[in-house]
Amino acid sequence: MKGFSLKKILPFLLIILLFFTCLGPVLPPASASPKEEAGIPIIIRIEASDRTLVPEQELEVCNFDLSPYGVAIADTPRVLHALIQALDFDGSKLELGTFGDSYFVKEVMGVQSTSGTGGWMYTVNNVSPTKGVYEYELTEGDHIVLYFVENWSDSTYTWFTDMAKTIRTGENLELILLGNSPDPLTWEPVTGPVEGAQIIVNEIPYEKDGESVVTSVYGKATLSFDQTGIKRITATRVNREGEINISRPFSSIHVRDSSGLAEEALQKTIGYYRDNKRQLTDWGELVALRGAGEKLKGSIWLLPDWSNDVFPADPTETNYAGYILGLLAREEDPDHAWDQRNLVQELIERQKENGAFGNYINEHIWSMIALDAVNANYDWEKALEYLLGQQLADGGYTFWGETGDPDMTGMGLMALGNYRNLDQARQAIDKALTFLQSIQEKNAGFASWGSNNSMSVATILSGLIAVGEDPLGESWKKGTRTLIDCLVDFQLENGSFTYDLEEIAANSMATYQALQALGDFKYEKPVWSRLGEIAIQKPLDRLLEVIAEAEQIFNQAVVGDKPGQYPLPAKIALQDSIETARQVANEPTVTPILIENARLDLIKAINHFTSSIIPQPGSGDEITGTVTISVTGDVRKGTILPGTAVQLRTGDTVYTVLQKVLDEKNISLVIGGSGSSIYVRSIGGLAEFDLGPQSGWVFSVNNRFPNVSAGSYKLKAGDEVEWIYTTNLGKDVGAPQEKVELPAGKKVNKEMVLEAIRSISQQIVAKKDLSEWEAFALARVGKNLSPAYVTGIEQLLQEKEGKLRKVTDYARLVLVLGATETDPTSFAGFDLIREIYDNQNMLIQGANGPIFALIALDSGNYPVPANGLWTREKLIDWILLRQNKDGGYSLESNGKSETDLTAMALTALAPYQDRIDVQKAVTRAINWLADQQLPSGGFKLFGEENSESVAQVIIAFTALGKDPFSPPFVQKEGSLLENLFSFRTKDGGFSHLHGEKSNPLSSEQALMALLAFTNYLEGKGSIYNLGVAKVNGGQAFPEIMDRQEISPWALEEVRKAINYGLMQGISTEEIRFAPRQKVTRAEFSVILLRLLGLEDNEEMKPVFSDVSPNAWYYRPITSLYQKGIVKGAGLNTFLPKQEVTRQEVALMLARALNLPASNIPDFRDLDQLSPEAISSISTVAGTGIMVGYDGYFRPGEMLTREAAAVIAVRIYETED
Repeated sequence: MKGFSLKKILPFLLIILLFFTCLGPVLPPASASPKEEAGIPIIIRIEASDRTLVPEQELEVCNFDLSPYGVAIADTPRVLHALIQALDFDGSKLELGTFGDSYFVKEVMGVQSTSGTGGWMYTVNNVSPTKGVYEYELTEGDHIVLYFVENWSDSTYTWFTDMAKTIRTGENLELILLGNSPDPLTWEPVTGPVEGAQIIVNEIPYEKDGESVVTSVYGKATLSFDQTGIKRITATRVNREGEINISRPFSSIHVRDSSGLAEEALQKTIGYYRDNKRQLTDWGELVALRGAGEKLKGSIWLLPDWSNDVFPADPTETNYAGYILGLLAREEDPDHAWDQRNLVQELIERQKENGAFGNYINEHIWSMIALDAVNANYDWEKALEYLLGQQLADGGYTFWGETGDPDMTGMGLMALGNYRNLDQARQAIDKALTFLQSIQEKNAGFASWGSNNSMSVATILSGLIAVGEDPLGESWKKGTRTLIDCLVDFQLENGSFTYDLEEIAANSMATYQALQALGDFKYEKPVWSRLGEIAIQKPLDRLLEVIAEAEQIFNQAVVGDKPGQYPLPAKIALQDSIETARQVANEPTVTPILIENARLDLIKAINHFTSSIIPQPGSGDEITGTVTISVTGDVRKGTILPGTAVQLRTGDTVYTVLQKVLDEKNISLVIGGSGSSIYVRSIGGLAEFDLGPQSGWVFSVNNRFPNVSAGSYKLKAGDEVEWIYTTNLGKDVGAPQEKVELPAGKKVNKEMVLEAIRSISQQIVAKKDLSEWEAFALARVGKNLSPAYVTGIEQLLQEKEGKLRKVTDYARLVLVLGATETDPTSFAGFDLIREIYDNQNMLIQGANGPIFALIALDSGNYPVPANGLWTREKLIDWILLRQNKDGGYSLESNGKSETDLTAMALTALAPYQDRIDVQKAVTRAINWLADQQLPSGGFKLFGEENSESVAQVIIAFTALGKDPFSPPFVQKEGSLLENLFSFRTKDGGFSHLHGEKSNPLSSEQALMALLAFTNYLEGKGSIYNLGVAKVNGGQAFPEIMDRQEISPWALEEVRKAINYGLMQGISTEEIRFAPRQKVTRAEFSVILLRLLGLEDNEEMKPVFSDVSPNAWYYRPITSLYQKGIVKGAGLNTFLPKQEVTRQEVALMLARALNLPASNIPDFRDLDQLSPEAISSISTVAGTGIMVGYDGYFRPGEMLTREAAAVIAVRIYETED
């Protein structure tokens, strides 16, 4: 026979020989269980000819011992392992047979052939293997089907082309059934459509119009379902002899209605924010997430830093509405915003005589929504009358023009929803609904300004729910499509939304408006009314809580002169304080500030009272002498507390003395931690991080800076204590920087470390081919790599056209190039940094991708644009969210935590320890590692103690700035470093396991760890810290001390602004930029003069009364004034020290740059623009110099230094 091959017919011969051999079956035991180890993920299903024995399931198949089954121990997991595991290790369910050296399945759960013509067969990924179930080795992702055939000569293995799918109720589903059967001449498997198969749904034959549905000649069958749920679909077919002649295929169809679709979309959007945008910035985001059921206060969400200083100086009605609604979402009281302002009352006072709020319809609508949310006492009747009067003849509302706009009409419905029971409001609602139905698109969506978009759909969806309309009702359907279907069309895979279908990137406003609408749909109630139901704790409530606490303490305190009792005067003083607080609480016109002051005073009185308790004998409360203490702030605060003598009592610490004297002087003190781990957060209102991530309080005793907590350092008589505010971890105040030598008496000394580094380096230098890690380590040692090595990297990239498969491949190359001072942003014609931050395959390697990406990007402080697919912030947040509950990290989500990966995650997070969330994650990870450490000081991976794991922990520990010889990582039998050296071999290298020969991989990892340790000893930081990278042709970007405070979208421009000489830092000692500091009119004038390259006029006369000829800004301002670029502020003044607004900047730029006119941009706050500024703003926006954000220009917002840098660089580079 042509093409005959035993391999081709072996699967069929195995079945025949089952019944024609005299070989007995292998009898399995009753049960067996696997060893605990990582398995291979596969999918498996077991089918009899007429029923499912084991439904489809995902398994991680382990290589457990098969000897109890009479089968030899395998070196890797096999199909047989998968079968046994799928049968719950119950040996009674499986019987094997043998043919030569092969094993086949004879019986499963009592099903076996009785005719001798059929039996069990299996496929892997729809292909019949030529091996037995023991011989076939599994690989990740294999899809195994074990199936029974009644007659192997007339049998077809079948499968549906759609194994899983989600459809909506009423939607047609077209399934195609394919099959493999052997060609009768060649025995080759032939794939084709399967005709005449009866479709079965949830084990019931599927009928349509009373007739069974069977597959067509093309293998097709069309189904639809009215009920939601999971539909498990299979098929069967019987030949003339009454035998079933196809295997049972399987498809899982999830049928949902629009509610299910909406819930899934809502959860995906929340997931998008959790993964990509936990730092919230817009009030719309706050409202949307709160409306979707997320609790914002005291949770994972990072809320915007709102304060009275941030609130616009010249707010619009929409500003008020946004802050009111945002504060409600934060569970804060807009009646007492920041304990200073009543935003609700301020908005009420803006209502005009005719009932209107603001100058535009959107301002009026938002004002009504916000005030109704808090049930404010305003003239709602006039406001409603005004809103009704704005309705157009077609029933719609519009921002301008005479034709209704869908967005504004949807907003109108939101406002009218609270009044839908009033006749006049109901009439307006009905007219608006009729208008919207008349303009609804065929796809069920809506088009605003000619564009079918998600924001229109979301706004209308929320509006319909507000007025009690069913958005899934027939009047809002187009065919089977609903508004929900249309909205979800705009959702991206990551959960965010685009504005229109042509966009491929997330639109922030579209995303939070969609989430708001989905939340309204879920809870069948608009978010505005739900926000009003949130319980807000007001200042008075907080004061009453403290009063109740004080009264409880007062009532329980016993007066007397015995230990444990309180002096009578102390109790009287507490009673007076309680009475004073009660008077404030009962005062009807008291302000929030007075209430808060009363609360703080009462807390201080409670603290004084509780400290007056008479101590137990021998408690050590006697006076032992005096100490001197002083407190010095920054250059602005100066001396907060001059040298002051304080009585010292037995047991007093640096902290207790500080607390005592500050209480007496009425100076505020905020602390963190407790007991022996107390640390000072703020003194006199000057707090840690106020002047950058390295700023805070340190203390010295007798001119020495102890490396312990203020709560644990006990003082003695005569000590001099000085608290000093530092801006760079103590360097500026003389605190010694830690430089640790190896502890005396250890088994490993510094000479051993250096000798090992030399030895391994020499071994690597002698090699012909180097790994990237070996090359990186050599470069860090100071060895020059051969030009051929770098050329090889260049050739590799050119051959692959710059496209490598994994992000870790790019990361390793970036580290090697950075270590050799080669620019990875322009190497071999490729930008390797961009290949990292714009990498679409970041997550295909699990946690490895983001971890290595962050390490590589930080290694040279490489700039990453704010619109990069993976910014530093996204990478950090992803790593934080990926942490397992036990504190460790694993390659896959929720996998078993691994030592090596946990250490690498710590290394990546090390530069960001100033972030509170990172600090918490680092602490949890270190605690997990400490729990895993062996008595030898080492670690296991996959059950074996090895050198690479301890090497990774050393790298991580030193990157964090921690001493590897410090607790908790010193065990009875050794420390981290001593354990690493226990793997050293006679040839000078390092082995993987104890007793093995040296291993190149183990040696290179050991070298990295030893180099990391020497870096730590020399105070150089992480081994991956390569300093300031040189990019763009060797131009070095400056190291900015407060770069962590710079917004991601501005970081690169800030660096460039400094390099170009357009702006400078605020410190003469180091580059500190103060990105959020506001720019004054004088400062922007100087920036503008530098941009224009103008020279000062030698002859210039004073123009403004407040610009003195002796001022540093006199010549720039006067020069720009003479050229008509800047104008005064009236009354012959310039107001040089006043903060400049974005609108003023636009006016100056338009005059200075002589830019062409442009169309008015579609900013949502056009109503806030000054008439004289509209043309200028249009010009700078049209040229991309100032583009606004989230659809707003924010003209009255003050310009920050980082925003000024972005503007300056855009102009500078355009002019070039």
